[in-house]
Amino acid sequence: MHPTANTRPRPSLPLTWEVGVDNTFGWRITPDGRQHLTEPRFFIADEVIVVDLLDGRPRSLPADGTHRYQHLDPEEACTLAGLPAPLVDGASEVQRRLDPFHVERHRDPLWRAICAAAYRHRLPCGFALYATRMGVWDQRFTNASAERPEVFALRVCLRATDTGEPIDVALLHELAKDAGLTDHDSDQLHTIATASGWQQILRLLPELCAEQHAWLQERWPTPHELTPHRAPTQLALLP
Repeated sequence: MHPTANTRPRPSLPLTWEVGVDNTFGWRITPDGRQHLTEPRFFIADEVIVVDLLDGRPRSLPADGTHRYQHLDPEEACTLAGLPAPLVDGASEVQRRLDPFHVERHRDPLWRAICAAAYRHRLPCGFALYATRMGVWDQRFTNASAERPEVFALRVCLRATDTGEPIDVALLHELAKDAGLTDHDSDQLHTIATASGWQQILRLLPELCAEQHAWLQERWPTPHELTPHRAPTQLALLP
């Protein structure tokens, strides 16, 4: 995949923390020269979490300069990817994006399906799941940001992409983390997943993802001429 004629040539930099985050978009250049429209989301130690603008999938990459990065204006990058430009806080000293999940919300059917199910059916995750075990959750996502379905959905998608696990396995692993369980608590995890409603939703995820995929493609179709050769999408990983 190559930049179009409308893309202004800019120097590429090693993909390290110095490229920045917070409304940062551009071309990620792999060691073999392939280019992907990418948003660096955050850096953790020697890794960077990036989100692909064409499918909304997050993935972990080494932040050691083996990948390179070429900055684009947010509006330019999103236009190339067939997405609306992100809204930003005009009163901020920097271009802080109002929706940190702008790409996923406009591109990733799995992320959207998990979020929609969590809000619609009041399915606890993050701190809310631990609070449910303690019997103190009020069934509202109003407290610590770590309990938000958007964060939980991102973690599930990231785990599925990085490990290759089926979606149901990845989701249950993340539920176990939120509930404070270990690998030896499989029976307790099954009880929690069933009681909280997540077990039932797992059976519906393929249908929910298909609905979200159709809805997204109707409004913001993926520009096929930019689609790189890649592994199957998350939708294909569903059981």
